Amino acid sequence: MNRVLYLEQHGPNITQVFYYKNATEVLDKRCVDLLDEWCLKSGSSFEGRKKSFQYLTKGRQKPAILISERTQEIFFPLYGLKSEFNIWLSYLEIFACHQVEYNQTEIQFNDGTKIIVDINRRTIQNQLKRCRTFLDALNQVRHN
Repeated sequence: MNRVLYLEQHGPNITQVFYYKNATEVLDKRCVDLLDEWCLKSGSSFEGRKKSFQYLTKGRQKPAILISERTQEIFFPLYGLKSEFNIWLSYLEIFACHQVEYNQTEIQFNDGTKIIVDINRRTIQNQLKRCRTFLDALNQVRHN
């Protein structure tokens, strides 16, 4: 799979995929369906990954989805799973995030791409922390 920076869902069945170095693709499916396809290719499912994240982090809201245990690729949503508009960020591709205004945050990815999202920086930082907690717990379970 090419390096994906983030996914944007526009309405009920349109997802735009943003790849490394400004390449994009528009697909006729929801983000969760695309993530489920990727999970299935790695031997799991969206629902299974969601339950694992909720179990290991003891959190239920906005669960991150691990695509592959081998690559540790994980995506997390900025909004609720049922939202028709959503953005899913690749945990491994985020370089930094800076607050622009109270509810606006600039996200910089490893390739230099920058986007501004209408969400507070603390929300993104909490999601990043939850991803790290999950990966730490997952890797501890796998190595014990």
